[in-house]
Amino acid sequence: MVVTSNPFTDLAKLFARINIPGVDMPSVIAAQHNDIDALATASKQAHDGMQILVRKQMEFLITTMREIQTTMQKTDVAGKPTEAISQPREFVAQTLHKAFESMRELTDIAQISQTEALVAIGALVATPE
Repeated sequence: MVVTSNPFTDLAKLFARINIPGVDMPSVIAAQHNDIDALATASKQAHDGMQILVRKQMEFLITTMREIQTTMQKTDVAGKPTEAISQPREFVAQTLHKAFESMRELTDIAQISQTEALVAIGALVATPE
């Protein structure tokens, strides 16, 4: 299990080391606590989502490669390749192309979702309490 530090605590420590005359940094940090927490939560969710996406894409590619391998090993009664793989190079290229198209579609969906989430977060952060 990976233990991650609390981004708010890390930022608070960073700001505490900054000395700006006339600025009470602990008050500034406290006032922005909700915004910082929201951004930290959104960043973690985006990171977790990307990890899931990459894992799913790898699973998809591995499954596709196994299917290609299984299909390529199929032969007819005489031991010759079946008609579906009479052109093995073309079969592999077309199958991989379809897999990559599907993986790209997943990436596009994730990108749209992340863009929408960032717009929503930006609206929250831009709105003073």
